[in-house]
Amino acid sequence: MNQGKLKIYNRILNLTERQSTALHNEDMEELNKLLIRKRRLINDLEKLNSAIKDDIELYREVIDKIKKVDQENNQLYNKVYHETKEQLRLSRLQKNVNNKYTNSYSIIQEEGIFFDKRNL
Repeated sequence: MNQGKLKIYNRILNLTERQSTALHNEDMEELNKLLIRKRRLINDLEKLNSAIKDDIELYREVIDKIKKVDQENNQLYNKVYHETKEQLRLSRLQKNVNNKYTNSYSIIQEEGIFFDKRNL
């Protein structure tokens, strides 16, 4: 078993767990940073895998943990995404309703008045 690979797998697991925390806190900036770091580690791991041929079963336990946490994160992300999407839709709808209501009364219409001076 290659200790370098195991270390990278464990770091990926740690980042995946931190992603879960960021999702629960709805901290999308932190989530984005973690995703970038995780992508770099995965790239490093792919390079190591092409150079060193190990049996993947040696890392199965860590890989399974990563998959499990990542699936939970995906479900949570989709939930947060749909909630945010719905909030935006309601916000736009409310804005349209407010604009229609306030704009129809905010325009002051001045009507002309005609004075007939001939009959005075």
